[in-house]
Amino acid sequence: MDDLKRKMEISYIKDRKKRILVMSYLLIALIFTIIYGTLQSPFEYNLSNIGNGFSIQNRILFIVWASYTGFTLSSSIFFLFYLENYKNQRHYSYISISVIFLVLTAVIPSTSDLLFWSWIHVIAAGLFGLFITLGFYPFAMYIANENKHLKRVIYIWISVIWLGSILSYFMFVNKGIFEIWFFIAFIVFLLYLSLILYEKNILIQNYQYYEKNKFSD
Repeated sequence: MDDLKRKMEISYIKDRKKRILVMSYLLIALIFTIIYGTLQSPFEYNLSNIGNGFSIQNRILFIVWASYTGFTLSSSIFFLFYLENYKNQRHYSYISISVIFLVLTAVIPSTSDLLFWSWIHVIAAGLFGLFITLGFYPFAMYIANENKHLKRVIYIWISVIWLGSILSYFMFVNKGIFEIWFFIAFIVFLLYLSLILYEKNILIQNYQYYEKNKFSD
């Protein structure tokens, strides 16, 4: 049993380091999103306008923000998949594809004199939203069904993120506030899940150790 306990302690330390790293990335992404999204008024400009309409520095910052945020979102979601032993490879692929489209949204220029590329930019942004929803929403429902005590909270968060983003889109007519709403709410939700699901995982491991130890005695 000492070997089992040692293995559990090693696993606990590794998972704790992963959680700290993931949550640190998410907090940085949260701050980065707020800073970038408020370089100009989000009630007048969307994130693409900020990145494409002012300076080359803003454009570079837009690409860096999209790349970092995409990496952080995918890494944190994959960590949650790992904690829940969620092995749907299709959803892994959807999340990875969504990151590609988020980065493409930043890389592809969107200005009034580049109409074709502006449409490609809009399509890439829409595909990011589609694929991250296809990859994450079923997992959120899986968590809700597997953890009845979290069901109501998860439904509320899903409504806040997706319905809130849609409502703010129509209220402010494609301004940055709806994008900031989505990213900030989504990041905070991932922070919450990282904390809750990690603690649940530790409790399960401790219970399994206790049961094995009791059986051995």
